[in-house]
Amino acid sequence: MYGHQNIAAIGNPIRVIKDVDEIRDREKIILSVGRLVDTKHFDLLIRIFERVQKQNWRLIIVGGDSQKQNEMKRLRGLIKEKNLENSVELTGMVSNVDQYYRKSSIFAFTSSSEGFPNVVGEAMSAGLPIISFDCVAGPSDLIEDGKNGYLIPLFEENEYSKKLLTLMNDENLRKVMGEYSKQQIQDYSIPNIGDKFFNFITSEL
Repeated sequence: MYGHQNIAAIGNPIRVIKDVDEIRDREKIILSVGRLVDTKHFDLLIRIFERVQKQNWRLIIVGGDSQKQNEMKRLRGLIKEKNLENSVELTGMVSNVDQYYRKSSIFAFTSSSEGFPNVVGEAMSAGLPIISFDCVAGPSDLIEDGKNGYLIPLFEENEYSKKLLTLMNDENLRKVMGEYSKQQIQDYSIPNIGDKFFNFITSEL
């Protein structure tokens, strides 16, 4: 990628979400996690959810305001405008995000710019299928389109809605993709990433 042997791209280590194998019944929850900033496009996710919402499904967005953008107030206003108060939840900052990973069924990501999206990796560790915009850097390093989720061209709302609905309608597909997520994210375990750093640093010694 970089054309020089002294340069390498090594992903972040992804922590393990515990007790995932003990989960039997997940709730009909579409989860998204991140700081409430405009580049995460949670407003767009809410609009997409409005288009595909089905009985008993909920959208939960975990994260607090950041960079003084006051997104919480704006998103709450949008939720009220769309009459989604009973199906869309903004949790704000939480101390235990793992409880949401463990009980959700789908992880949705709508960022337009990323470095390395740890929350996508964490969702994979929790055994979730992922749907994400194929934004610059990040998601495509973790998501294999059609295997552990879907990569959607940036801001293609119709395609995003279509693939999200596909996941909502097919429990078995969610399980198969979620299991593939758990397997693939092991490449980013702390020991594996540590070995990659060590091998790279010592390769010229």
